[in-house]
Amino acid sequence: MWLFRKRLFYTVYRKGALDGLLDRCRSFSVKWAFLFSTILSLFGISCATIFEVSLVSLISLCSVLALLAIGLLRSTGYLIISSGFLLLYYFKQPAHFSLFSSFWSLGLAISLVLSWAIFLGCISLVEKEDLEKNQDLSQLTRDYSDLQVAYDKLLSEKATACDFLEKRAESLECELQQCRVQLKEALRKQDYLSSDLKVLSDQKTAWLEDYASLHNEYLRLVSGDETTSLFSWVSASPVVTSSKDNSDMQLWVCAVQEKDEKLRLLENELNQERQKNKSLEESCCNLKIRIQEVDSLKSRLVDLQLLISEKDNKIAQLRDEIKNMSPHFLNDGLSSKGKSYKDMYLQLKEQFAEKNKTLSLVRKELFTVQEEYLTLRKYEEVEGAIIDMQDIQIVHQLLAYAESLEQEIANLEELVSRSLFQ
Repeated sequence: MWLFRKRLFYTVYRKGALDGLLDRCRSFSVKWAFLFSTILSLFGISCATIFEVSLVSLISLCSVLALLAIGLLRSTGYLIISSGFLLLYYFKQPAHFSLFSSFWSLGLAISLVLSWAIFLGCISLVEKEDLEKNQDLSQLTRDYSDLQVAYDKLLSEKATACDFLEKRAESLECELQQCRVQLKEALRKQDYLSSDLKVLSDQKTAWLEDYASLHNEYLRLVSGDETTSLFSWVSASPVVTSSKDNSDMQLWVCAVQEKDEKLRLLENELNQERQKNKSLEESCCNLKIRIQEVDSLKSRLVDLQLLISEKDNKIAQLRDEIKNMSPHFLNDGLSSKGKSYKDMYLQLKEQFAEKNKTLSLVRKELFTVQEEYLTLRKYEEVEGAIIDMQDIQIVHQLLAYAESLEQEIANLEELVSRSLFQ
């Protein structure tokens, strides 16, 4: 009955807040059970010395043998010693005895057998507690090894992510330098083209004025008004020279038309250069934004490294505590360690939520880049403009950047899935 109550109390209050106090009470009760069995054995021997001296040797011998047999064979030894003792005790009794002596002998035998049974129960209970402590210790070591493996894996993944981010930052800086150089060249070309356009526009106005004066002179010559001629030598020349003047005027008109076409081409080139400059400025702004994002990711990586160092210190402290703690006090720290593990789990959950947010932002940026690329393709198909080599290089760079963003998103998704699975 006492063992049943002890087992019930142990199963009900095992996971409570007073585990340490219950363990101390349990060990105290086991000690008292050993003491009670010893007192019963000594009481039987003392009663035998008072009432029946011939039973002292038998009781002492059976008690010693019972202790040895129970310590070695447990329940089998108890059954053997108890049956042997009862048989010897029965044959040692006299043939004729009174009712008082029969009650006394029966109580003596029951007390001895009960003391041995209590001793057997205490040994089994102590073995059970030792087995549970060993199981808890092995479970704790397994959990610690799993946590160490997960920590090493996470550390290696963070190191690879750090290298990837550093390489990405270097590549973005190189692209920014190239875009700056291209922007400077485009601005210089724009200045040259604007100066050339200004010179050509001045020449055009001068040519138009010359053409107007020549046309007026031609009209005067055709009408025969020699008095109002601008050239004095025209009056002496025959009228046959009008065909030559017509050919010269046609040459002048053709030259002026060619200059007009060149001016239109130069204006178109200037507009294209301006559009290129705008696109380069936009790409520079985007690269600056990407660099700021990389800097923020670097700062976040530094924070994660600090958190990892703090976890290293905590793991080192846990190792020292596990080395210094005895197996008897390991169960006392299970609840507090469970709480610390829960806090660590919540921290990791918050970090993964932040990673999911950054992943969604990167996806949005990828979608915007793809939309810009598609709109550029549609605009080129509608307008039918001829794309030069620089535009093709810019498009290839945008495609490579989109592919790198997709690869980065895939790496982040894999990292988040692994972390959530762990």
